[in-house]
Amino acid sequence: MGYVEVRFNIEPMELARDILIAELSEIGYDSFVEDEEGLKAYIEGSDFDKSKIRSLFIMQDHHFKISFDHGDMPDTNWNAEWEKNYEPIEIGEKIRVRASFHEPSDEFEYEIHIDPRMSFGTGHHSTTRLMLGHAVEMPLAEKSVLDMGCGTAVIAILANMRGAGKVLAVDIDENSVRNSQENVALNAVEVDVQKGGAERLKGLLFDVIFANINRNVLLEDMPRYIEALNTGGNLLMSGFYEQDIAALKEKAKSCGMEFVSKAQELEWCFLEFVKR
Repeated sequence: MGYVEVRFNIEPMELARDILIAELSEIGYDSFVEDEEGLKAYIEGSDFDKSKIRSLFIMQDHHFKISFDHGDMPDTNWNAEWEKNYEPIEIGEKIRVRASFHEPSDEFEYEIHIDPRMSFGTGHHSTTRLMLGHAVEMPLAEKSVLDMGCGTAVIAILANMRGAGKVLAVDIDENSVRNSQENVALNAVEVDVQKGGAERLKGLLFDVIFANINRNVLLEDMPRYIEALNTGGNLLMSGFYEQDIAALKEKAKSCGMEFVSKAQELEWCFLEFVKR
């Protein structure tokens, strides 16, 4: 069985589309195309379930009006779909994320080459932008860095470009792992990419951990992240909303972490802690 294309009509579009993409990615959707009506999302036919879409948090939110229909996509040229819809991302004056079909630019300190395939984490989403914005400013030279829930490995790639020592990128999704390995090669950086979850961290130590996942996984796995963090190390998290901050801060505090900073883009939030 091929892929199923689900077409969403979204009102209002700007904020709701980002939230919908994040929630769909948690239930197995692995590719997204934004269009004038809202969004096209893709999932393997064997995993398609309309009831899971209807049960999404955003579908219950009266602030948004979202309808959808679907159809089979037995044979899709994913590269062509991305090329039609993927635009370069510029974050401040330092970072530009582009695909292979975009012309290079020497106007940015860091230009990252990402061919996203069907992976999440291209830099278009607010959570990835928040992470990249902090990663480009904090000292990373010679530090050991973990990119947890790496997606395309864009954060791990930037960390290596900025002089980090050991860099590990981890994701539970096979497509993300494969795509991350491709992107690491495209940028000629040294990043170890592994498939798995927090169990991969046993016996490892890092100076900086980036975890761009979601509230529930962050709350469940935070103790393992902190166990894998050197004293004085930083834990940076995104993938959640403003209403999740209190629970995440409480969990971090109970694990001996000290709050450093927070940031927000649209409704998506970022938190930074240090291990004392």
